[in-house]
Amino acid sequence: MLTAHWTENNLGLYIRGEQGDLEALYDALHVFAGYGYDDPQESPSCLRILGLAYDVRHAMMGHRDTALVDNGLEPGDLDELESQELYPEKNFHWQFPILWPEIVFVLMALQQQILAYAGVHGREGQATMHWPYSTLGFDRNLAGAAALQSAVDGAVRPILTQRKRDNLIRSIASGGHRLAGFMVEYVDYLNLEFINMTPQKRRESINWVAARLSKQDGMYVRLKREKRQLLAGEDRRRFLDFWREKFPQELDWRS
Repeated sequence: MLTAHWTENNLGLYIRGEQGDLEALYDALHVFAGYGYDDPQESPSCLRILGLAYDVRHAMMGHRDTALVDNGLEPGDLDELESQELYPEKNFHWQFPILWPEIVFVLMALQQQILAYAGVHGREGQATMHWPYSTLGFDRNLAGAAALQSAVDGAVRPILTQRKRDNLIRSIASGGHRLAGFMVEYVDYLNLEFINMTPQKRRESINWVAARLSKQDGMYVRLKREKRQLLAGEDRRRFLDFWREKFPQELDWRS
């Protein structure tokens, strides 16, 4: 089962799962990243989906992190089984961290791609998410994406009120409709803003991030105008180097 857990300093989430969980997610991300495009690089938003797939792949290769997870067995559950000593008390999971603004944007981009995919593969061409009443519930790609959505929801439910949780889901769901021509450097800007917050401020800004991404506020408009001006002149390299210089080489996910 794919799960998500907050890092110790609220910088983002650990995405965690067994080998099969990550393989299903990896396959689904590649399907949705390329859906509707001859090349996913035609869509900067879809490239962020591939960025998540990159982390998933490296996690499965042992290049990220691991976790030992209780298997849920209670004392006495194995009394009737032979060779009880063969059953471990914990299960091995792969895990990797991702910044909160980054995963929110990936979920928005995924939502956009899911609706396009469901519109073609759903019953009578309808992009319905009522899976029990359509053939979509049998689609392994949608199930893989839903596992990620559900995992993130599981991480925010314990710390958000029902109203704030509903607003967060609404922002993610509606934000996907506004990604055509989206300036993805704004995600980098929000990542930097989030990194520079205190752990407590990050916890308080969970919904703030989603709202900023879905509404494309005044700061987004200003940054997009600055990008247009720089790219039109001789400052293209300076614009590209700006984010590389600002972003930390390494992130501390625990303190």
